[in-house]
Amino acid sequence: MEKTNNKNRSNISGVLAAVLLFLLLGIVGGCMIFVPDMKMIYFCYIAGGVFLTYGSYLVIRYFAKKEYEMVSNYHFSVGLLILIMALVTLIRAEEVVQIITIYLGIMVLVEGVILLQHTIQMKHMQGTWWLTLVFATVLIVFSILMLLAEESVLNDYADAFYVFLFFIGIIGVISQIVVAIQTNRYHREQELKKEVALQEEAEVTEMENLEEKEDTISQLEE
Repeated sequence: MEKTNNKNRSNISGVLAAVLLFLLLGIVGGCMIFVPDMKMIYFCYIAGGVFLTYGSYLVIRYFAKKEYEMVSNYHFSVGLLILIMALVTLIRAEEVVQIITIYLGIMVLVEGVILLQHTIQMKHMQGTWWLTLVFATVLIVFSILMLLAEESVLNDYADAFYVFLFFIGIIGVISQIVVAIQTNRYHREQELKKEVALQEEAEVTEMENLEEKEDTISQLEE
């Protein structure tokens, strides 16, 4: 049971990270579409603040939950890296704006890889894995185009670029919710199957014990 709880806590932190990234992508896309006066440096401050909060959460939780007792737990390392990235983003926000396309492209690529892993999980759990695969493929291809495209091309298609980011954010959050629901449902079903199997095994053992007692009684009577 304790092992299951540890897995659930890890799943929650992973889903939270993915949701935060999708929210950031949706926010930057929505703001650039619906708020013409929005400056990209504001997004850098927002992203830096979010990463700072999440990185601190991972580091604090690592010690508060005694996760250092788990060999395969890397929340401290990941949290520290996120904290460093957050500080760099906040302190050098003006420089980050100059490479914001690369910054966003890496975020989209990370989300695509995360969704690719979700695809494997969903296939194992017999969920709607092909939808996740399509979305993950789109994100990875889009991120590569963002990272390799010339700045002039990105400027020419800036509106379409931000619209796509906006919808990535919305669909991404929904996909994470669906994955979380199906994962929890799968684990509940597996736990239920284990309980049923244990109950059936106990009933069989009890029946065998009763039969042995009856045989013993009949032998004594003879």
